[in-house]
Amino acid sequence: MIIGCNYCFQTHDAMITDLRADFERQAKEIESKYEKKMRALRDELDLRRKTEIHEIEVCDEFIFSFLASILLPLNYCLCM
Repeated sequence: MIIGCNYCFQTHDAMITDLRADFERQAKEIESKYEKKMRALRDELDLRRKTEIHEIEVCDEFIFSFLASILLPLNYCLCM
């Protein structure tokens, strides 16, 4: 059997309600913070991927041009 006055129970309920509200607020702040971090990391990785693809394409174009300048005068076909 729990012994106490109604005031104590109301105060306890109010404290629990305040704690729950504070916890939910903190959880939302943390979630928002890490969503922003994840978005920034995804954007950074996407940019890095696009940059690497561009660098590979430039290198491929250079190699193809170099091979073409060597092989075309010799009448070699580069269409494989």
